[in-house]
Amino acid sequence: MTRTAAGQWLGRRLTDDQCRAVALQLDQAHPAWIVWWGPKTRRYWALPARGLTAPVLEHAHPDGLEAAMREVEQWHGIDTRGGAPALPRAVGAGSASPVPAVQPQPRRGSR
Repeated sequence: MTRTAAGQWLGRRLTDDQCRAVALQLDQAHPAWIVWWGPKTRRYWALPARGLTAPVLEHAHPDGLEAAMREVEQWHGIDTRGGAPALPRAVGAGSASPVPAVQPQPRRGSR
């Protein structure tokens, strides 16, 4: 498997086992995320390990998924330095975090 400077994967199509191995490497390199390979979709998937229920990320190439994970970490203020991810702080009394506090909303149309 060969990579260009732009991070594109060249050569033959990888087997599912090879793609699972790449997903495992990404999962170990990014402890703030749960990463897996979808054999039916032939795409890489990632979900924050804790603190956020969304977004679920997907990409055909591991480099694209990794870039999307970094973007979400920056957007939500997830600090991954030192290995373990820090939970984003909710905006509230004395908090200056860009992550808004989630308020439960009543369901519409329910009785």
